Amino acid sequence: MVVKDASGKDIEIADELVKNGAQILADLKTAQQAAIDLATLKKQISDEKANAATKEKEAKGEYETLSAEAKVKVAQLAADQKEFATKKALTIESIKAKIKKETYLSLIDRSELEFDKDGNVTNADKVMEKFVKANPDLFGEESTEPSTGSDRTPKSKASDKTFVQKQIEKQEAKRKPRFPAGWPTA
Repeated sequence: MVVKDASGKDIEIADELVKNGAQILADLKTAQQAAIDLATLKKQISDEKANAATKEKEAKGEYETLSAEAKVKVAQLAADQKEFATKKALTIESIKAKIKKETYLSLIDRSELEFDKDGNVTNADKVMEKFVKANPDLFGEESTEPSTGSDRTPKSKASDKTFVQKQIEKQEAKRKPRFPAGWPTA
């Protein structure tokens, strides 16, 4: 359609409208596709955030589990070290006091023992002294007299290692590293 404007020029309105309409329709389709792409992108970002939060919770849970396990192991090691220090200190004191049997050590009240910051027993001598006073019959040299009706001759206690001394040596041997023959040890 051709129209004349105020100056008398012919203007083709229909062609302009068709061209503009086609451009507007193309722009509309592009905007609609951009809106779809934006919604998809928002959904992906939301999903990634949710996955990251889930992974963070899982990692934190694993860390807390590992942390709790480590605390249990540390507590067990501390208890083991305390028990070893207790046995060692009481064994040494029992040898000094000439205990008759190593099994008597289990009769000592361990709640009276005190420990320093490194886990070493600080008052084993006092606890043993108290135990000796309360149970004097458990200490001293064992009788080397054969029991009645026995033809065995007694062994000399001075030359034999006591059970307690052997146990101490075994404990210390376990703590020393073992190397194959020919390896330098120093």
